[in-house]
Amino acid sequence: MKGSQSSREGAPAALGSDSAESHKGGFAMRGGLVWAMLTILLAGPALAEQAPALDSQIERVALFKNGLGFFQRQAEVPAGAERVLLSPFAAPCHGTLWVTWSEGLELEAMVAREVTVAKERQAASLGELLKANVGRQVTVWLLGEQREPVSGKILSVVLERELAQTDPYAMGGVRGTPARGYYGPEYGRPPSVPAALVLLQRDTGPVVGIELGQVKGVELPGEGVVTTFADTSKGAELEADLRQPAKQGWLRVSYLANGATWAPSYLIDISDPNEARLVANAVIVNDAEPLQGAHVDLVTGFPNLLFAQVWSPMGLKEDMAQFLWSLTSERTEESRRRRLGVVTQQGVAYGGYGGAYPGAGPAGPPGPAPMAPAWATEVGTTVEDLFLYPLEKVTLGKGERGYYPIFDTRVPYEEFYRWDIPDFIGAQADRYGRPPDRPEQEQEEVLAVWHSLRLTNATRLPWTTAPAETVKQGQIIGQDVLGYTAPGAKVTVKITQAASVKAEQEEAETQRERGVVEYYDWHYDRVTVEGVLRVHNYQEKGISLEVAKHLRGEVLEANPQAEVVRTVRGLRAANPDSTITWKASLEAGAEQEFTYKYQVLVRQ
Repeated sequence: MKGSQSSREGAPAALGSDSAESHKGGFAMRGGLVWAMLTILLAGPALAEQAPALDSQIERVALFKNGLGFFQRQAEVPAGAERVLLSPFAAPCHGTLWVTWSEGLELEAMVAREVTVAKERQAASLGELLKANVGRQVTVWLLGEQREPVSGKILSVVLERELAQTDPYAMGGVRGTPARGYYGPEYGRPPSVPAALVLLQRDTGPVVGIELGQVKGVELPGEGVVTTFADTSKGAELEADLRQPAKQGWLRVSYLANGATWAPSYLIDISDPNEARLVANAVIVNDAEPLQGAHVDLVTGFPNLLFAQVWSPMGLKEDMAQFLWSLTSERTEESRRRRLGVVTQQGVAYGGYGGAYPGAGPAGPPGPAPMAPAWATEVGTTVEDLFLYPLEKVTLGKGERGYYPIFDTRVPYEEFYRWDIPDFIGAQADRYGRPPDRPEQEQEEVLAVWHSLRLTNATRLPWTTAPAETVKQGQIIGQDVLGYTAPGAKVTVKITQAASVKAEQEEAETQRERGVVEYYDWHYDRVTVEGVLRVHNYQEKGISLEVAKHLRGEVLEANPQAEVVRTVRGLRAANPDSTITWKASLEAGAEQEFTYKYQVLVRQ
């Protein structure tokens, strides 16, 4: 590695896209760019050898529903450069930081180091105003009626305030603090300075220390009062050494990072009795890096990301012990996956393109795919088992949220009413005794008949899991979750409970044969149960009805004729799990009765 002339801790530097200037000449940053221009202040002869800081643009980003983004950025390398400075704003996930380069360039090594980052802040308190004017003459007025004001030159100010909150998704600045958990901005906060003090050098006399809590006012005579000050925090920079002086070319960096996500939503309009209008949109939440005219892919699929919640050591977010702990803790995706729910299930995370987008190579990334007109219905790209919804020329600042239409299409649908009746015996069949009574609220849920839709995905693109709002004639009539639906598949969406379709159910024991079966030294009674289900349609229109009765036992009869399916649940139990499903048409004002009989083994 060549001798480093880059900045060290204490030398002003800047990361990110926020526009800022150092308080007394040290750095400048281009607003709107994710990778900032770093000005490294070195003294003497070293100044002539400083490494150039590369400016880069995010060209592409793939967003996932669990707060991860796969970023790809590119920077031009000036001819003759042997060492350059890079600073990705978002800290990469472990194992996902990759650097590629154009022909004529070759990376020898890259070093990450911590630097001090200065940011200009507006004084918002008396303490900050004093801090901004260190070196000036000032008169300080103190609390208490009998106390005289104190005049002198400000020597120093230490503020009693929490240091500037470190960006939870930024590189650097958190090492030595507790390791964060999933989405962990609450961890890694710098401690507050345990003092609040201003030191004044009187014109005649000793230095005076004043607690800022005792200051009720200040007077700064003369002109040129400063109202801003340079607040500092820790950041990181990457110094890349090239094997030989560069020809003019480019470096490309790709990495998976936290801090950006997309949240889809659907609108289902059933005003047309023959076809449903399905509209999809995406809300992009960007807390990671500013996007300027970037190509964005919204990803759905089932990828495997074992280290998505472990920071790369190159991000300088953790010390060695914390990094090693992270590799074996529950922060890994594999151990967390089952707890993430709808946010990270169907089509949520993303394994990236193996460090580059398809087709990327020495000649650069492929050109953007042709974008269909707005509200197109067949836009998208498949990469192995992942599907990408593309958006072109996305400009979205850090901290901003964007709303983007994805598609607007019409699909076949059927409208029906469904009543699901749970098993009332369940696991209680494996032990002797009466099952506990069901709470009143649960009984009401048992008798709920749901007005529902069954949509057929007649498009070429999958539907990812998202909230679905159902409307008719411009009026909202319900909201549910539309589950992941592959092309050609069907999905059921609930609208609302049908208040004018009433259901009743009865079950009774009709026979008991004691001790007739013995399994593994356990004795069972064989109990025969008969049930009756009634549905009354009080609406002024006929309806399509589905009734599903779930039970544990052997189905003997079902009237009228029904579909009986044995499920694979409880295979080790003495009783099989079965579902009886009836389908019927119920005219306005009509009532229909469904009966069934089954036998269940109850352990003595």
